[in-house]
Amino acid sequence: MAPEKTQVVRFSRFHPSRRRRITFLGFELFWFPDRGGTVRVMRRTARKKLQGAIRRITEWIKRNRHLPGREFIKGLNRRLVGHYNYYGLRGNSKDLWCFFQSAVKAAFKWLNRRGGKRKSFTWAVFNRAL
Repeated sequence: MAPEKTQVVRFSRFHPSRRRRITFLGFELFWFPDRGGTVRVMRRTARKKLQGAIRRITEWIKRNRHLPGREFIKGLNRRLVGHYNYYGLRGNSKDLWCFFQSAVKAAFKWLNRRGGKRKSFTWAVFNRAL
């Protein structure tokens, strides 16, 4: 093991807090009391990983907005499902929703910039297409 990549961190259920969290394999792990008051380890997408995923999906949308409608939606869905399959854990729905919303907003923005004098989509037509 490389000593510069290894550290010992206090991660105790007797001191639960979001400030004491560790990042491992793209997830932030932290202690959080559930509805019954039992303290449990919660997992959510690490901030850097979420921001990077949003950046990558936005770039993909910008580069592939020329594709025909069905092909574009297929490619976008494939990327969304891949993200959901890895990060789709109990308690992580807020970050999954953030990723989905960012992808939808980016798709709407960049599909409406495909040339011509008028916009390609309104929100109503775009939501029907989704």
